[in-house]
Amino acid sequence: MAILSVVCPECGCTRIAIDQISGERACMGCGLVLLDRRVSLEPETREYPEFDSVPTSRASPVSTMAETLGRATQIPGFTDNKWNMPENKLFDMYRLKKLSTRMTTDSSQARNISTAIHTICNITSTLNLPRHITEEALVTYKRALKLGIIRGRRIIEVAAACVYCACRVHKQPRSIQEVAESTGIDPRSLASNYRTILKRMPINTPVHGIEPHIARIVGNLGLPGQVEMTAKDILNMCLDKRITAGKGPSGMAAAMVYISCRIHNHPITQREISRICSITDVTLRNRYQDILKQVPELKERIHKLRIDRRRIDR
Repeated sequence: MAILSVVCPECGCTRIAIDQISGERACMGCGLVLLDRRVSLEPETREYPEFDSVPTSRASPVSTMAETLGRATQIPGFTDNKWNMPENKLFDMYRLKKLSTRMTTDSSQARNISTAIHTICNITSTLNLPRHITEEALVTYKRALKLGIIRGRRIIEVAAACVYCACRVHKQPRSIQEVAESTGIDPRSLASNYRTILKRMPINTPVHGIEPHIARIVGNLGLPGQVEMTAKDILNMCLDKRITAGKGPSGMAAAMVYISCRIHNHPITQREISRICSITDVTLRNRYQDILKQVPELKERIHKLRIDRRRIDR
């Protein structure tokens, strides 16, 4: 416990004790607690009983989004000379920066990872994916590089496959077509690289449920919350009757959202929903008919609402 020279407002004592663990400040004379907690913005310290507080260094956290996990020396540029350094010092700093860059990417593997990092970041930014998807994709790519999966393949194709694999692991509803369109590559090539990664690496990719697809469709189309709630109720009805077995989740989710829009009289076309889900209009209509055939109460509800609206129009 350290002692600080601050005047106590109660008794005027100048001996104030500071608890380094909890951050409390208390008067040594009357016991008044001046501060119960505080946020330390100072460098980290290490205390020993026989010595004073010895300051320690503070390092940045490890990041998988950097070529060297964020542990390399970062030398900034000196083109504007905002530090007013002499010309000989500027030349030395430029030379150090050049040598540091060469040491960071001195091997073909390091250059490969550097290119893949920028590629994966561009893909996730285009698809509006969160940061943990980017980090998972980078970890998968580095593991694939160590196993030699990258050899003979294009970096952009393997990077796109790693992004799609990370989406599957974290249950982000993204299709192969969406990832392929964001990179401009053939979906068949992306699927081939994805299957190769699954064969060579022990990755558990769970099957996507229908509920994340419903939330994504509603969010992309800007539909109200009641449409999403009704679509989830329809999903529970379909799960009870086992209608979703053997059918694609995106097509079923599109049909449920379309039925919910019809129930709430929200104007939307099948073409708009199918474009968001990357499916055809025929698939949406087939799933729509399957649900209405297996759940007759939904068909009766839609028919009743249609009759009521005709009466209102008259």
